[in-house]
Amino acid sequence: MTGSVMVDNGTQVSAPQGADGLPTPPASPRPRPPAARRSTAMWTILVALVIVAVVTVWQGAQVGAFGVATVLAGAGVARLVVPDPGLVGIVVRSRTVDAAMYLGLAAAVALLAQTAPNI
Repeated sequence: MTGSVMVDNGTQVSAPQGADGLPTPPASPRPRPPAARRSTAMWTILVALVIVAVVTVWQGAQVGAFGVATVLAGAGVARLVVPDPGLVGIVVRSRTVDAAMYLGLAAAVALLAQTAPNI
């Protein structure tokens, strides 16, 4: 069922009508969530952390802590460099807050790895 609707410039156009005789609004496109298999940043960091865990078992906790700090620093630099929405999976807040968080955590973990005698 169609009817005519007056648009802003004074012309009439036909529009689909609902059961109540009123024009139905156009359907708005819903944003689609990103597919998990396309979030390469998240998978890259996961693989890097698994590698760091294996290296930690072989080499010790201090080397593993430096590995975690390296992964965090890499995430921070990537968050600064890659334009939005390229890093699906690690984007949480604004670019500045995310990068500061990742780089700050990397510095803290590296400092603890360097100074703590028996981690």
